[in-house]
Amino acid sequence: MSVRRPLFHKDERLAIDLDSGVPLYRQVEERMVTLIGKSGQADSFIPTDEELTEIFGVSRITIRKAVESLVSKGLLGRRRGVGTRILRTKMVEDLGRLRSYTEEVESEGYEVVTKVLSVRKMVPRRDVRAALRLKEGERTVRIHRVRGTNAVFPVFVLESFFPEKTGMDENENFSLSTYDLLTKKHKVPMLWARQRITACNASPAEARLLQVKSGEAVLVFFRTTYGVGDEPIEFAKGVFNPRLYSFSISMQR
Repeated sequence: MSVRRPLFHKDERLAIDLDSGVPLYRQVEERMVTLIGKSGQADSFIPTDEELTEIFGVSRITIRKAVESLVSKGLLGRRRGVGTRILRTKMVEDLGRLRSYTEEVESEGYEVVTKVLSVRKMVPRRDVRAALRLKEGERTVRIHRVRGTNAVFPVFVLESFFPEKTGMDENENFSLSTYDLLTKKHKVPMLWARQRITACNASPAEARLLQVKSGEAVLVFFRTTYGVGDEPIEFAKGVFNPRLYSFSISMQR
């Protein structure tokens, strides 16, 4: 049964930047998605449009546009005379399939948003070299990115390493899917992967990028992806905000 547990108290005031170039409804939407993720309260009701108008200090039209956008994305559901409730609070990745983050996000009806922090060719550290079975001195392309969606950003920090011999170059457009770059441009298929997931405490740098508190619990995956002949072609480390993303897998006996 749905319960009316507000995401935030109706007497709160959540400031919107009137001088920002970001539309007001988009600012409201982004703030609401963050609050929904933090709440973890799927199947709970959000405040009414009138209460949201007071909370954000914007017009009812702006609130309606933000809420309708979240309804269209499947985060919220509206029923006339009943209210608006949270349908889900986070993205869920199916570990039973090898798909890129872009594919996962687009399958849910969102758009990927990526901030590329750095790209450079380098001799990797020892654990990366071992995972990619590189000889000492062989180089990789290292890509450091923050990723999310058009509904919420940031979701996770991703560090990816590709052997130089894959053909990946520092000048590629890494705001796009690296899986697409490899398979379509460089003709390097991604066939299977081995992935380990654990819980850690966010380092100060990770916390700053994820906009969480330093030391806060985060999900971390380490993944090696293989191609033809079981040759490793990517080693990746992803640090996720667990309020906004989770993993699932189907099993049978």
